[in-house]
Amino acid sequence: MLGGGLPLGKITEVCGAPGLGKTQLSFQLCVDACIPEAFGGVTGEAVYIDTEGSFVVHRLAEIAQAAKQHIDGLAEASDDPEMWRLASEFTLDHILSRIHCYRSHSYLDLVAIMNVLPEFIKAHPQVKLVVIDSIAAHFRHGFECMSLRNRILGGLSQSLIMIATRFKLAVLLTNQMTTRVNHKFGKPAQLVPALGDSWGHSCTLRVILHWNGSRRFASLVKSPSLKEDVVSYQITRSGVRDVDPSLGNSDALNVASSQGDVSSHLEDLDNDDVTQLDEPWEEEEERLNMVSTSVVPSGHMLDGIRRSKRPCLSPPSEQ
Repeated sequence: MLGGGLPLGKITEVCGAPGLGKTQLSFQLCVDACIPEAFGGVTGEAVYIDTEGSFVVHRLAEIAQAAKQHIDGLAEASDDPEMWRLASEFTLDHILSRIHCYRSHSYLDLVAIMNVLPEFIKAHPQVKLVVIDSIAAHFRHGFECMSLRNRILGGLSQSLIMIATRFKLAVLLTNQMTTRVNHKFGKPAQLVPALGDSWGHSCTLRVILHWNGSRRFASLVKSPSLKEDVVSYQITRSGVRDVDPSLGNSDALNVASSQGDVSSHLEDLDNDDVTQLDEPWEEEEERLNMVSTSVVPSGHMLDGIRRSKRPCLSPPSEQ
């Protein structure tokens, strides 16, 4: 659907109601960004900015463990000793150490993170993906002055465009949905992405997740170079996957939340197993005033939702 993955140097926004897997997809992409180039990845790192408190290390570790098992399977099927070596180094601890998490408790924190993020990326040049989950959390309530809110959102947008362009990385934003009531002509209320129409111009690509019965679908509704498309996907214990056509309408593999048995190694994990960045608590008095051309990120997956030619970035659907 996305032509092989999230585009580098651009901003991709994923919108959807609760329970559709926006955070799950964010975790999947962070793990995919760490996959070695020999297996179709980018040998990168990821920065995850958590604004909602939804960063659960145990779930991230489950997805990472599934990716490791997939890489091990590819290495075993290969006769290349270099692939065996890379697979042996691609451990759970290795993956988690390359995913850096910021916790943002307010819009001031988020602005401060944006101001220090370029220096962090300079110190970690292998960062290929920046995720904000979600961009709307701090801006849907608590603003009496909408003009101030819009100026802050505009500054964040310009900062993200600058980061994506300057460092040639992918930026993924998740966004919530809100109800738009239109009393004219008796039109019914409809669900639309939060933050208003003006914010919609900040992203280069927009994907909306939605339900159709008991199945999940992703719709590409905005792209300068790709046609609109709709694909189905499922959330399994191993992460976000294609829907196997042979399963028909079976919902057995659709998992709303990850529970159940995990290997003993995963059970011992806690939040200290993922790099936790210092949180910038000082209030920012000035926001970045950077102007650059529109650009967005690229990376692996949503096309695990439509398998790209990069095998490890789009692991096979579970049987």
